[in-house]
Amino acid sequence: MVFDSVTFLFRFFPVFMVAYYLIPKKGRNLLLFLGSLFVCSWGSGRTLLILLLSVLTDYMCGLLLDNLREKKSGKLVLLLALCLNLWGLMFGAERSIVALSFWAIHGISYCMDVYSGRTESFMNPIHLGVYLTFFPVRMAGPILQYSDMEAQIRHRSITPEQVKDGLKRICFGLTKKVFLGDRCGALWGEILHRGVENCSAGTAWLGAIAFLMWLYFTFSGYADLAVGLAKMLGFTIPENFNCPVFSVSVTDFCSRFFCSVSAFLRRIGVGFLGMERRNIILQCMMILLAGGAAGIWLQKSLSALLCGLFLAFFLCLEKMGLSRLLEALSKPIRMLYTDLIVLAAGVILGVSNVKLILPYGKSLLGLSGLVDREFFFLSEQYLVYLLAGAVVACGVLDRLADKIRESRSGLGMAIYRFGEIAVPAVCLLWTLIWAVGTGYPEFVFSF
Repeated sequence: MVFDSVTFLFRFFPVFMVAYYLIPKKGRNLLLFLGSLFVCSWGSGRTLLILLLSVLTDYMCGLLLDNLREKKSGKLVLLLALCLNLWGLMFGAERSIVALSFWAIHGISYCMDVYSGRTESFMNPIHLGVYLTFFPVRMAGPILQYSDMEAQIRHRSITPEQVKDGLKRICFGLTKKVFLGDRCGALWGEILHRGVENCSAGTAWLGAIAFLMWLYFTFSGYADLAVGLAKMLGFTIPENFNCPVFSVSVTDFCSRFFCSVSAFLRRIGVGFLGMERRNIILQCMMILLAGGAAGIWLQKSLSALLCGLFLAFFLCLEKMGLSRLLEALSKPIRMLYTDLIVLAAGVILGVSNVKLILPYGKSLLGLSGLVDREFFFLSEQYLVYLLAGAVVACGVLDRLADKIRESRSGLGMAIYRFGEIAVPAVCLLWTLIWAVGTGYPEFVFSF
């Protein structure tokens, strides 16, 4: 069940939230678990069965790890748990079942935390089920660490302020996904349909920027929805994006774009495998392996694998000394370097057919002409969405709202309080009308 669908917005969400607020606190975890199973397995009895079996398997492994962590048999149980969860990760990615991918990663985090002694296992399987199947994060994360969620699952409270903040994030997330992400996706789809082999430089750059904006606003929009839904349920979960457009290196970009993924991989590499104690060659090999795996997880294709390896290659270069050279340059130059690398990675991922990568690169360099009639036609249709996306991605509106709030003048506070209600409401109404009547709803990534 997709979050920007009519089924979720007008049927499941209002009914579930009313029931969640009316039910006694002791029953909320059970209702949340059942609701998460319903959302994650929508239309697939096989997915429901796999999710239930996974909860039972991780529950049993957690109890064993709690008692055997000091013994050799504990390592065998951990290895078994990791293998089962990795199978779920590959199974989910292969069949484009997003819920199974996140269940598997959450299962790995749970088993690692219990084995390392950071936390104790859940005695109540419903609590573990809530963590593994938590439906707000099923579309695009963030990845939740078990140690961060444990206390909130056991006890949480819901305040009117949380509900208000959650509704605002949901409104903004829907707007980013439907109004900005889907329109940029429509532009990219038109350019792909017309052919990227011999397009002009202007059209090629429009397409590359549109694809990156589509990727960013789709995932960050779903991430905003996740944060908002979690707040309304009484949870606080981490942010998944932190203005990646201002990244000054590929390493910095990976820590800003899908923050939870890089944090999860770093935790496995540094905390669990001890990669910081290994030599630089072995570290780079692990970075390349993680980059390729992340690409395949995002989309099961050769272009996604190449995209992951491409970014991992520059991560290795920065780790081997390029980062020190970059530090000597000005911030705008470092940002330009990062943006060009990310744009190239986006081209590799976006064209899908690897045979089109080089022809598209030639088009970007202007070898097929600078501009053409197609460029002017597409600019007239879509330029407003690209400009609006640039304003939102750079955080201009957020900084403007902060300045108005911090002004502390009577007029400023009146404008802020009015905008705090009016802007999300207008965004929600506009987005719902757009989503019902038009849109570009296909979510093509197996992630």
